[in-house]
Formats: sequence, C-alpha cells, structure tokens
Amino acid sequence: LVNFITVIYPHKLNRKFDNWKEQVISVIDDWDGRYIVTSPDVDGILSALVVGIKTGAMLTGIYTTRYYLGFDETCQQIAMQNARNALWLDHDISQLGIRCIGQHLVNHSINDKLPRRHPVSFNPNIFFGQSYPDSFKGKSGTTRDKYPFATVHLLMAALGIESPNPGTSAYHLLAHADGAWGTCQDYPSNTKIWYDLMFDKNDTVLIEIVNSNYCENRDNFIMHKKVVDWLKQNGIDSRSSRESHSSAIPTSWQNLQGHQGIQYRKQRDPNVWLGKFNRLFNSIAELTGWHMNGSPSRITQIISGTVEQPYPNSIKLGEFDKFMLTEKIFSHAIKSSRMLRYTKDITI
Repeated sequence: LVNFITVIYPHKLNRKFDNWKEQVISVIDDWDGRYIVTSPDVDGILSALVVGIKTGAMLTGIYTTRYYLGFDETCQQIAMQNARNALWLDHDISQLGIRCIGQHLVNHSINDKLPRRHPVSFNPNIFFGQSYPDSFKGKSGTTRDKYPFATVHLLMAALGIESPNPGTSAYHLLAHADGAWGTCQDYPSNTKIWYDLMFDKNDTVLIEIVNSNYCENRDNFIMHKKVVDWLKQNGIDSRSSRESHSSAIPTSWQNLQGHQGIQYRKQRDPNVWLGKFNRLFNSIAELTGWHMNGSPSRITQIISGTVEQPYPNSIKLGEFDKFMLTEKIFSHAIKSSRMLRYTKDITI
C-alpha cells in the first residue's frame, strides 16, 4: 500500500514542511479548485466560505459523518467523480484520492501512518505530533492537548483572511465556531499553547478569546447571545454539543454552548433539510460578506455509512493502522478518552 501511494504521489509523500501554513496552501494548490464537501455546522460552513472566496469553488456535497449527501448531479458516475476530486473541509477522511483539511484527533499513537488517508491533506494534530496517549488530560492539564480551535481559524490564518472587527456579529460567530470560546474558558493552558504555536497578532478573534476575559465582558455577552439567537432563528439545532456545562463558564453564558449544526435524519424529506441548510448557509454568507458561487438546489444522492464508537483503549497502541485497514474506515475522530467514533461502509 505504501508503494502504491509513492507511485501516485512521490513528490508530495516525501515533502516535509517546516511551516504549517505552507502545508495548508499546498493541499489547496494540489486540488483542482472546483468542488468542496463540508460539514453541516457553523465551522463547516465558514470553512467552505473562506476557501470558496479564494478559489471560486462550489459545494458538491455535505458529509455528516454518517451520511454523504450529494447535490444537483443526477449521473452517479459524475457525482462520485466530483466528490472524489473535492476538497473535504472540517473532516478527516480516509480514502486514497480524497484530500481533506480537518482538525480532529486522529492519531491513536504517535507512530500511526493512517494508510488509507490521502497524503496531500492537513490536520494540525498530525503536523505537530499530537496523539491519543498525550491528550484528554483534563481541565487542569498544563501540557499540550489536542487542537482546541475550529477549522475555519486555521484556514483564515493560512490564507491571510482578515478577522472581522471586534464587536461585529461576524466576529462573534467566529468565536462561536466549534465552541472555541467555551474551550478557551475550560482549557486555558492548552488554548494558549496552541495559539502561541500556530497563530499571531493578526488572528484577532483568537487573541480575544484566548488572551482576555472574553466572558467577563458584558458587551461580548450581548453580541454573542444575539448571534446564537440569530443562528436558532435561521435553523441551527438548539442542542448542546458539549457533554456538560462547566463551572469555568459563567452561568449566564452556559445556555450559549452548543448550537452548532443542522442534524440530518434519513426518515425525513432530504430536500426539506436542504432548504433549512441553504437558509443557514446563505445567512452566514450575508453576515460575513463571504459569498460562494451558487447554492445547491436539490439532493440527488445519499450514501449511508455505519458508525461505530468503541473505547480507544480497546485497540492496542501501534495497531491502529491495521485496524483502519481491516475495518475500511472512511472517517474517524478520537472524541474523548472513552470514544473513538469512526464510519465505515462508505466508498466514494
């Protein structure tokens, strides 16, 4: 398998990058710039918009980590080709041929090679050698843990996209993406370590939530609440994505946690779901001023995967690559010390 990769991608497989931003740009440059697949949440939408305004790319599908929803193409062969050639954002995909930029914890051990993953991809945890044994140390941890911010934050930094002005709705939407504002309250040491490792003074949203008392500013609360209320009015699911509320987060802020995505349910009309997604997608584009080419008009393809959630420690260290090949994992993330979530039975 490694020899197969080397034949197809010899110049990419052996290249080492000293700067993480250069590697992000190399992934985008290696892609044809036509289509994007992203996740149906705030971070995924913002990530697609950031790359879309730089490249002119269009959405060809959404991946929920259980379902792939393809847009507008009735010929299955062409639809699959578009999906394979797309750049998958806010996802960590394990299928040779699919480039991805994500930020989930994917290395079970530091020596994992992730043999099903396209070598022309980016993940900060992989780039900086963050793996499961050195993660999930808890809120009192003082050493580096898994990457704590959203995919859109690293894309903005790599592509030189300026942050919106403090106090604007777009600014607080970026603080909300992937719950970054709450993570900075819960895990101050880790967020400061990663900020110093990857970002600089130009990344003003992250400066605010990492280096200041974001939740102690009454104006921040008023604007952030307006953003969350606006998200709910535009179709975001009113549910928390965090396991529990934290004492590090003021009581008044706790109801602002979560509220990140739009859940797809197979039993419902998919094009009703698409209408809801388009409403949110277009609203976020208007709020940020980032506009992509076109909006999907209908869902023409649905591929269902099988999701498994074993304990990470049920797999011996050093044997994850074998496990990945045996299970034919399509995507995965180590979500906590007690959960490895992976999807199989999908081939694009």
